[in-house]
Amino acid sequence: MEPIEREELVRKAAEESGWEWSEARTLIEDLEEARVLLPELSRDGRYDRHGLFYQLMGAGSDAQDTLASATVGLIGMGGIGTHLATHLAAAGVGGLVITDGDRVEHSNLTRQTLFRESDIGESKVDVAADRLKCLRSDIEITKIKRNFDDVSLAEQVAGKSDLILLSADRPNDVHFWAHQACTKVGIPFSASGYIEGHGSVGPLLYPPQTPCFSCIRENAESLPAEENSGSMLDRGNELNPTWQAPSFGPLNSLVASMQANDALRWLVGLPTATFGRRMLIDSRSYEVTWEDFLSEPSSCNICGSSAKSGTWSGIADQYSEERNDHSFNSILLDGLVPGLFDTQHLGHVADIGAGTGRLTELLVEKSTQVDAYEPSEEMFGILLDRMRSKNNLRLVEGGISSVSGVRDHYDALCCLNVLDHVSDLDLSISILEGSLRPGGRLVLSVPHPVKDRTGWKKSFGPGGWNYHGYLLDDYFEEGLCKKDREDRNGDVRLRGVTSHHRTVSRYLQAVLRCGMSIKDVIEPEPDIAHRENNPVLYDKSSRVPYFLVIVADSGN
Repeated sequence: MEPIEREELVRKAAEESGWEWSEARTLIEDLEEARVLLPELSRDGRYDRHGLFYQLMGAGSDAQDTLASATVGLIGMGGIGTHLATHLAAAGVGGLVITDGDRVEHSNLTRQTLFRESDIGESKVDVAADRLKCLRSDIEITKIKRNFDDVSLAEQVAGKSDLILLSADRPNDVHFWAHQACTKVGIPFSASGYIEGHGSVGPLLYPPQTPCFSCIRENAESLPAEENSGSMLDRGNELNPTWQAPSFGPLNSLVASMQANDALRWLVGLPTATFGRRMLIDSRSYEVTWEDFLSEPSSCNICGSSAKSGTWSGIADQYSEERNDHSFNSILLDGLVPGLFDTQHLGHVADIGAGTGRLTELLVEKSTQVDAYEPSEEMFGILLDRMRSKNNLRLVEGGISSVSGVRDHYDALCCLNVLDHVSDLDLSISILEGSLRPGGRLVLSVPHPVKDRTGWKKSFGPGGWNYHGYLLDDYFEEGLCKKDREDRNGDVRLRGVTSHHRTVSRYLQAVLRCGMSIKDVIEPEPDIAHRENNPVLYDKSSRVPYFLVIVADSGN
């Protein structure tokens, strides 16, 4: 099919279908978003086929330019490192930093395919650089001809690189040194190798988005449990420097290909399967095993410092920073909830669980009198500082139980994201209903029950977090559950926030059992206008419902 200009395609679509131009343009935009229609690529460029692949995978049209501006550090020019160098150079990575202190040996030729018999005795780094230049003359190569015998080599490589790929396996401290150097300059690193007959790829570590090496080494079978000390000659497991591990060419190239794939995906901003996890592949059966590693937020100041335990103090801190403009509440509820009350409901209103007061502000503007209740001491302090000057507002430090003695008092009640924190749902809704005047309105919301358990499958790339799909399990198993709270960028801010999981029907039945009539049930969707300022929040909430909103009236 010959390429066609976009506007011409819109014109033809409108003529063929009889639609308005605006409708035809929307159709073309939808097809572009679904990647059914793609921008034309030149057919004679070196990287055209790769460009098509990147677009198929969902990368931007500038993926090749991104690679051209990147530099990858390769520590080790052995069976894996030489294959990695070849893949990355051929793919158009702008620069490589290659390191090795060895010379080519006859036994290397079974798996280190950059080398020839005529290279025996020559420096591996020198020969590799020459061959890579033959493959691609415009590649920038930095050569470091030294063994990996202390952290200074890793620091030298990290200072010139955007990503380090480690394939050296000796001495025992190589992973720890790479971790130290990369953490210092804020770049990721990944390791690959083999454990007997298994190839090992990853984990790609980039704390605090992933655990750091210090946190995972206790659980990784092939990684040393702690940093060694003393000179190399004092290390009992390295007394024989001529000892060689078994190695096999096809396994080396298999591991290197998967490592190169994840490195390229990372560099162009695509999800990487080994982000924070390691893949082990059995060369005999091709069975794949995954090892997932968890951070230790309470003890690690590298990968855990950005995540706190899910206390009300931590929740209050996050609300204070993000609630007004960069939260799910702000993009899903603030523009919706005030409009759910009719004029007759906007006399005396109660906001139960007022939090930091954003919705209270909106209700004060529309209502004659507002009573704002907040049980959390930390939240109430913020609410008090923010709202104390409002004339038609009364602030009460308390929750649902504070209105238990109030009967037929309010024209409307607003209760957002409170009921998932109460143990007796029926009693709580009964108290709310009893405080309403006949015909009064209750608007309540809870975090949507479909997202209480499990969560997003996601990976981190240069552009931030990529969300691949939501995992749903144990939906009908009601009870206490723990969730992590992310910030506006997708980083975990709070861990282990406890709440009660209940099904949608459980909430609806509880409202009906109190004799209330349900007027509406809403699963809010974000307006596209929020995509620019809150891209992560928009991405998640446009794919999975984040709140369940119930509008109900009390009986006459």
